[in-house]
Amino acid sequence: MNDNLTIPVLAAPLQGVTDNVWRMAQHEVFGGVDAYYAPFMRVDHGEVRRKDLRDVDPERNEGITLIPQILACQPDHALMMVDALKGMGYKRIDINLGCPFPPIALHRKGSGMLVYPDLVEALFQALATVEDVEYSVKMRIGWDKNDQWRNILPLMEIIKPVNIAVHPRTGKQQYKGELDIEQFEALLAA
Repeated sequence: MNDNLTIPVLAAPLQGVTDNVWRMAQHEVFGGVDAYYAPFMRVDHGEVRRKDLRDVDPERNEGITLIPQILACQPDHALMMVDALKGMGYKRIDINLGCPFPPIALHRKGSGMLVYPDLVEALFQALATVEDVEYSVKMRIGWDKNDQWRNILPLMEIIKPVNIAVHPRTGKQQYKGELDIEQFEALLAA
């Protein structure tokens, strides 16, 4: 083992739990986190939800490294959120292709988008036009099949993410059932 290896500690998002109040309390009481991923933000009724913007407001997240996360299947919605986040000073944004919650996924968002590589490609093409922003991606191995990642992984070249976090279950499995280590290892080797 390399004793000089430094592994960053990243706080994963949990919708409805890890908001700015939780992040600041965790930071002040325990600390030790290199970066916090915010729960996903989204567009409702043609605008970025105000509560999502409040949650990632830099003044409410002082002293921590926060990486906002967006959830969208429409490129214009994604660009609306990225524009708002850039206006707040964010230079790194996480893209959610992993949410398994059926009301989200059945609207072709989160892990439900993995069935539609053409939508993912259009989303990534739009995001790639934005200057001075880097992306990371949160995803699953698929929505209803464990190999849908194979159609998505080549598309990552469009946005060149700084990292990809993979949950080795399908969206339909949600958080139940066995992890698919074989598919996860195949993804790592690809």
